[in-house]
Amino acid sequence: MKRLVGLLTLASVGAGACGLLASELKIMEPAEYSIVRGTVKFRVKPELEKGEKLASLPQVSFHNEQGDEVRKIAATGDPATGLTSGSVDTTKLPDGRYVLVFTYKTTVPEEKEPVDQEQEVVLGVRNGPAKPARVVVDLPDNKEFKGEDAAEVTVHVYDDKGKPMPAARVAFKVNQGDLGTSAEITDSMGEAFASVDSDKALTSILTVTVENLPPVTRTLKFIE
Repeated sequence: MKRLVGLLTLASVGAGACGLLASELKIMEPAEYSIVRGTVKFRVKPELEKGEKLASLPQVSFHNEQGDEVRKIAATGDPATGLTSGSVDTTKLPDGRYVLVFTYKTTVPEEKEPVDQEQEVVLGVRNGPAKPARVVVDLPDNKEFKGEDAAEVTVHVYDDKGKPMPAARVAFKVNQGDLGTSAEITDSMGEAFASVDSDKALTSILTVTVENLPPVTRTLKFIE
């Protein structure tokens, strides 16, 4: 499945990669995988594990789908609670898939030095008038998938002029099996990606829904 540089799902990294305690940001706004326009407000608060302490307030930046920083954001925070808030002006940015990146430091008993933490929130910036008009769901040629081989799904979204549409929200749902993500934002090519797998033999119904368009379903058969 195609991956975009610098775009992660909402997760903590740094300490977690080393097997240490890892905090997670509670994102109060904006909602991940939401479509935003104009000035976007954000509010976040670290939720620390037992024994973990906040060493620095989150620093905030805004990145495009290539991972390039397009905005360095001034944020205000409360050292006592870690609550950090601010806003980013997206008015002059091209419509597309973007990421709010929060970086901060925590201390844990196992480490003498503060541990770097990072968390990201994927958003779709859409200031233009385009709206989703057509969706195409592509699956691999495989008729059957083994548990270790995920079914990689590519969704193509087009606007009412037939052009690939960036910054469209795509929701994914399965009746059974394991879904890699519940939603995504289309990139500059109008594409979004997801994966489905299962360690059991079953038939899964995948439902793909793009912003007010009729849902599209696909049947996935997994074998042991």
